[in-house]
Amino acid sequence: MATVEFWIQIESNPWDVAPRNIDRLTGQTMQQITGQAPVLKTLISPVTGVVQTRTMFRPLSQDALILRRYTPNWAAPDDRKVNPWDLNEPDPTDNGTMGTIPGAVIECNVGDEVIVHFRNQDTRSGKARRPAPTACIRMASSSRRRLTAPSRSRRRTQANQSALRQPNGPPSAYPD
Repeated sequence: MATVEFWIQIESNPWDVAPRNIDRLTGQTMQQITGQAPVLKTLISPVTGVVQTRTMFRPLSQDALILRRYTPNWAAPDDRKVNPWDLNEPDPTDNGTMGTIPGAVIECNVGDEVIVHFRNQDTRSGKARRPAPTACIRMASSSRRRLTAPSRSRRRTQANQSALRQPNGPPSAYPD
């Protein structure tokens, strides 16, 4: 039985829904589909102060809210890939996208006490930001589990992996 602490911060940054300039369904470039040229967007890390300009092929119209994992006491970003085995996932560090979507994954074992420190650094214009104390959430897990819901693509991947382990072959329909 251990105490596991996580430091999670929400930040707002531009987000590119097609960082590789490819529509993965059609194989076409974003410029072929939308007729729009790539744009330059500036990303700023609120803790480290790192500023970088990136070319985005299909940025969201508003900044995205990104959950980032940090080292204790908000010392530095502790970004990790959501799917480390996925070669297509962009680098989530300050040299890359500055965070991940869907966010940090929290894992624990049976009997662990999980402490999550949360800080809101949403800086989108027009959004009221009230200075608030850091929230701290404590919970005891009753079984080994992930505390974030898997994305649709991850559920499909899990269904595909379990189908490979089943002697009867793949299921006829994959879950949504």
